[in-house]
Amino acid sequence: MLDKLRKTLSYDPATGIFRWKIKRANMEVGERAGNFNVATGYRSVMVDYKVYYEHRLAYAFIFGKFPPKNLTIDHINGKMDDNRIANLRLLPQADNSRSRTRLNKNNTSGVNGVSWNRQKRVWIASIMINRKSKRIGAFATLARAKTAREEFYAEQECASRDAQIC
Repeated sequence: MLDKLRKTLSYDPATGIFRWKIKRANMEVGERAGNFNVATGYRSVMVDYKVYYEHRLAYAFIFGKFPPKNLTIDHINGKMDDNRIANLRLLPQADNSRSRTRLNKNNTSGVNGVSWNRQKRVWIASIMINRKSKRIGAFATLARAKTAREEFYAEQECASRDAQIC
């Protein structure tokens, strides 16, 4: 299947853009392939009535195979339509969720993983680890809660990578 895709599309790793190698019904050779989905923020391309996300195609074009099912492709800069190979990395889903930069719709603090406890009148910092919420602590200020969460997250990143230098 990858051979068919390579005959149909070209990929520029520096820009992350896919272009048609063949003339399509309403597309010329060399035109940018795919569409941008406003709801998801991802770009996708349809070949032979099958839809492919461009970030998955980029990985396949560079490494010669699609990523394993147990791993997800993370956009390092958080822009889901930036499919430069330098902006893509493979992560377990849990790590990908943890590195998320966008806020949930119902977030009122403006900081991921930090919420206000009305009864105790403190800011609560927490993080998800292996699908379980881990409470980091309660703090008098939003700034301190944010800092505590960032420090805890950095420690988790070092531990998960088995990094020698963190």
